[in-house]
Amino acid sequence: MNLKTEMFMLFANCIPVKGYTRSIICDLQNSQYFFIPNDLYSLLEKFNRKRILDVYSYYGDENRVIIDEYFSFLIEKKLVLYFNSDDEDLFPELELIWDSPSIITNAIIDFDIESNHNFEDIFEQLQELGAHFLMLRSYTRISAEEITKILRFTQNSKFRNIEFFAQYDSQIEIDSVSDILSNNRRVSRIIFSNSPNNRILTHSLTQQIIFTTIPIINENCCGKINHSSFHSNLQLFTESQNFNSCLNRKISINKFGKIMNCPSMAFDFGNIKTKKLKHVLEDNSFKNIWYAKKDDIQTCKICEFRYICTDCRAFLPNEELFSSKPVKCNYDPISTKWQ
Repeated sequence: MNLKTEMFMLFANCIPVKGYTRSIICDLQNSQYFFIPNDLYSLLEKFNRKRILDVYSYYGDENRVIIDEYFSFLIEKKLVLYFNSDDEDLFPELELIWDSPSIITNAIIDFDIESNHNFEDIFEQLQELGAHFLMLRSYTRISAEEITKILRFTQNSKFRNIEFFAQYDSQIEIDSVSDILSNNRRVSRIIFSNSPNNRILTHSLTQQIIFTTIPIINENCCGKINHSSFHSNLQLFTESQNFNSCLNRKISINKFGKIMNCPSMAFDFGNIKTKKLKHVLEDNSFKNIWYAKKDDIQTCKICEFRYICTDCRAFLPNEELFSSKPVKCNYDPISTKWQ
């Protein structure tokens, strides 16, 4: 390494995010994140794409050991590269822009034994809006035949990914569930909640049958934020810059047929039996929540995980203060502890 001529830069897909007490570097290509001290964050902000010599000169001989350790860490984790100034144009920075041609990208449909949804019509409306991710959640036990009956309306659909939640039933046979996945390649996961044990059965490279002891018995069971909520990828990171990481471009139908931003929220925009989804989207008040980004939310805005974490606006400590931290997040970015 020639300190006089060489420069260094973070790879374009490796982006530092400052938190209150510590920071992280998000590797958006390899779906990883790395903890770093805020001092290293400051160094990267000031000297990224600058001469290495300038770093050592600025911090002085008394800090040379720690600077050596910082560079060793960055090299070991494959977060930086060295280059000469003549080559800088070969490494453009990543533009953190998010957009989608779809009016709606994802949808949740909740139902129970009394819902009586017209799934065929609902699926057609969602496809008109461009939705490509679909989550179906049954709060009552459902047979393999009933699951098959619902999914038949997706056979020739434009949905790219479908997840199906159902209540555990000891009578349902694994072979029957496997047949459902074999016949419905768009379905990535069938999840049975309230199971007596946890297990995952891999059906194919992209399909799983999951049994979880977590009781998902109604719409109030979601919204929990933990390590599994973190996804260091380009899609979520760029979307989180200007939009809500859970509700942006989402539409939901609860078990009563009410059209909502999320089935866990208190307000609705009409009933699917009498109102078209596209007409709901003409109401700007439905879309306002899409812009509730983490940088505007209390506590979240100082959290190092804010751009790789999903958000929840349904469960808040103060319903009148919509910028409150989610109730079901137990992380404190000041102490860096999970309560």
